[in-house]
Amino acid sequence: MSEEPGRDPAGRVFSGGQLVGHPTKPGRPTRTNRVLWIAGAVVLVVAIVVVVVISVSGEDDIDPNDPTGVANAVVNALNAEDEALMRPLMCEPRVPNVLVNMKAKSDEVEYQARLEGSATVTNYSATVQVVINASDAQGNTDLDFTLYLAKRGSGWCADQFSGPASYTRL
Repeated sequence: MSEEPGRDPAGRVFSGGQLVGHPTKPGRPTRTNRVLWIAGAVVLVVAIVVVVVISVSGEDDIDPNDPTGVANAVVNALNAEDEALMRPLMCEPRVPNVLVNMKAKSDEVEYQARLEGSATVTNYSATVQVVINASDAQGNTDLDFTLYLAKRGSGWCADQFSGPASYTRL
């Protein structure tokens, strides 16, 4: 004969003298459920952090078939004053004088480059207007440059900058 399960004063379930269950009270999660909820919350927070870090820090893929995209990447490299970002965007593995001059004066002048519009494409060349704002003790000045791009192989690259004949602040 099997004995009917019973409970002791602490609420534990016994059957045949053996502990067979855990006490549960309505509205109160068991320890196992609590651990699962905490683990799920931790996994969710980690997943959100990973997505945010990738989307914020990850450099967007540059489409070499889009001259405006390449020009935008050049502007990003100028703003970061980063030669390593600039070199692979150039047709020749060099750093343009504009970036060299910006870095040389970065203690005195704050620069912010931006594209003005999109690239104008003619066969194997393209141009796009780049404005570099120079801000220092003298005030703000917008310096207008033309970025020339060239179609080389299957993609576009930055060929050269052309800017004001005399720009003492850059």
